[in-house]
Order: sequence, then C-alpha cells, then structure tokens
Amino acid sequence: MAEKTSPDRRTDILDNAARLFAEQGIGSTSVREISASVGMLSGSLYHHFVSKDEMVQEILKGFLDDLQGRYRAALDEGTEPRDTLERLMRVTLEIIRDYPYATQIYQNEVAYIQKLPKTTGARAISSEIAKIWVDVIENGIASGLFKKDLDANVVHRLLRDSLWLTARWFVPSPTYSLEKLGDDCTALFLDGLSA
Repeated sequence: MAEKTSPDRRTDILDNAARLFAEQGIGSTSVREISASVGMLSGSLYHHFVSKDEMVQEILKGFLDDLQGRYRAALDEGTEPRDTLERLMRVTLEIIRDYPYATQIYQNEVAYIQKLPKTTGARAISSEIAKIWVDVIENGIASGLFKKDLDANVVHRLLRDSLWLTARWFVPSPTYSLEKLGDDCTALFLDGLSA
C-alpha cells in the first residue's frame, strides 16, 4: 500500500529541505540527506515529491506568494509614498524573519533558480515586486516628497540589496530588535531620500 501524503508530512519535508538547501546549497544537498532529516528512506520521499527541484519550487512558491501578497497589501493601504515605502521596507525585514531559509536560497541560488522551469512564476513575481517599489519611489519623486534628481530604479536596487542582505548578518537580540532595525533603515534610507 502506498504511503499517504499528508500536508503535515509534506510541510515537514519542505521545512527540512529548505534548511539543508540554505545551509549546504541546493546542489550539495542529496535526496538521501533530506529523507534522513525527516526519518524516512530516500525512496519514500518520492511518494511526496517527484524530485529535488519540485521541493525547491514549492519552497520558493510559498515564499514568493507571501512576499507578493504582503507587498500588495502595503500598496493597497493607499498611504503617501513615504509611508508606503517604509511599509515595504518593514515587510521585507519581516519576510526575512519569517522565511530565513527561503530567503537564503533565493539570495544565494540565483543560477540554480534561473534553470528551473518558468512555471514557478518566480520571474513574474520578481518583476511585479520591482514595479511596486519603482512606482512608489517615482510617485514620491513626482509628488515632491523625494528628491527630484533620484533615479527610481537605482534607489530600488540599493534599497532591495541593502535590506535583503541583512539576512546574512542580522540576528535580533534583546537590545536590538527587528523593529529597531526597521526604525534605523527608515531613518537612514527614507530621511535621506526626503526633499
């Protein structure tokens, strides 16, 4: 009799696979290691997933879908560009906190991810996310809230890279929380953009 595929078991497998992919790299992680991490034989893993690539795609899909949803919600709040940009920054930091392994995979495995089938939707989501940021920055420039001589695409890339790379070094502590990091990012980036 075939093993029943339960959502909890799939989640457990994906959580362990994400941790291993983040720690070792996707190419250096074997199906055997993933199956051992959840206490099953490697052949049994194929009852849940067709391949390692399918696991990568599911990890990224959940991560990107949530990221896209949170960015859209920040945009839908309809506040002025500065407040929206601050919310986008805080959402980014929250996503890094909530998806530490998927964040590392997304940041460190670009070459691997680009070889996955386009059905993952990663490129389309990334393009929409970039457009959200650039539009908010352009609206801030047009409204006079941000400096007129800024290039919205460059500002977006600088903000994006600065925020996402905090995943490599930031560890919240009792004396320096995620909220405090968000406050400092706001002070540094947004006050520097203000006209």
